[in-house]
Amino acid sequence: MAAKTQIWCFLFMCLAAARMIAGRMIAQEGGSECDNLNVKKVTYLSPPLTAMPGEVNNKFFPGMFPKGHIGIKSLNADLVYQNGEPVPLSDIYLHHWVMLEFGVPKEKAQKHLGHLLRKMRRHHKHHMTYDNATAFAASEAPSHHHHRFHGDKKAKVMNFMGKGGETRHTETRLPGPYVIKSGNPGEGYETVWTLNVHGLDTRGTVNKEGCAECRCHLFNATTDKDGEPLPEGYIGGLRCCGDGNQCAVKEGFNGGKNTFHLRYEWEYIDWNECLVPTRGIGIDVTNHNGYDEGLVEFTVEGCGDADPTSDECLDTREATMIAPIGGEIVYTVSHLHASTLDAAMYGEDGRLICRTTPMYGQGEEAGNEKNYVVGIKSCYGNPGTPNAERVEQGEKLRYVVQSTKVGGPHTGLMGLGGITMVADGAKADM
Repeated sequence: MAAKTQIWCFLFMCLAAARMIAGRMIAQEGGSECDNLNVKKVTYLSPPLTAMPGEVNNKFFPGMFPKGHIGIKSLNADLVYQNGEPVPLSDIYLHHWVMLEFGVPKEKAQKHLGHLLRKMRRHHKHHMTYDNATAFAASEAPSHHHHRFHGDKKAKVMNFMGKGGETRHTETRLPGPYVIKSGNPGEGYETVWTLNVHGLDTRGTVNKEGCAECRCHLFNATTDKDGEPLPEGYIGGLRCCGDGNQCAVKEGFNGGKNTFHLRYEWEYIDWNECLVPTRGIGIDVTNHNGYDEGLVEFTVEGCGDADPTSDECLDTREATMIAPIGGEIVYTVSHLHASTLDAAMYGEDGRLICRTTPMYGQGEEAGNEKNYVVGIKSCYGNPGTPNAERVEQGEKLRYVVQSTKVGGPHTGLMGLGGITMVADGAKADM
């Protein structure tokens, strides 16, 4: 997987402003069926994954999903053992899980599925676009750049969902009538979802943190999975922890084979006129203009014996982008790795849109693993109100991520920020 690599996509339509305003007015008066939206839940398990201590899984599967035209309120997931017990990040580090929704020609889903899974693997290796950075960070859906998957003219990317190790404690449920529109790919098409799970078994490894950060020397890696030499100066990242790679394990450690699943739960509403679809924009802190370079990962150097609280031990990086759409903010979040201290999104006038601080565990149990990012603080806007927070089309957004150099170098780090909004000028979906 190249240094410019990993992950994947995003797109939506919206209801007309008049309909949204009318719906809100009726809801405020308390006499509408929109007051009690029927939220449904369904949970699935991925096929089993197995790993010996130090072994990497980066697998691709068909995804299970609720059928029909729906509005997604949330999709969240975690790793579980065969008995349903949660897997601690200190045993298997969940680098990421992602799901892509494709629209494919009707009655040809199975024919296309294998091709789409192969396409995901290739895209995972060679491309990181604005769309997939945003989607991964915001855990929501596609953008107007869905044509980036251009190999199969008849299949189109509709939605993207995903998170990393922070999945258990990062709130992503959209409030009120706001949803991610799914299951309506257009006349002559049907929906399929694909799933990617990347987990690193770090039991008994000589350096758990280093294995989770994919430091190349711990994997004895000098080439990537395709045998291509690593770039000069590349000391860690996804190119060194592909499927089947092995991180160094302590001599004499005897750990058995782990079998586990990704358990994922959908919250959704059958489509109706009360629902308000959202769109998203996103920014990757490794790129000076927000997304075009597609770097994704970055390395933070160490600071030796310097005072850990000094500026010498603080890494600050910043990216800007011009907002391609404008609208009222519904939700803002980031995707961040361990060693990150803070991430913040600012508007062109300097206003703080959201500070997405990582939450670190303090214990040993699953969901509270010490020194791991177990959640990320998200922010909710107040759409539909007189003081709604907004992003204007063409506005220059600024994204700042700060990390500690203490214990560095830290490799394979990410800083992906996303804003979910109700886009201006949205048309009613009749």
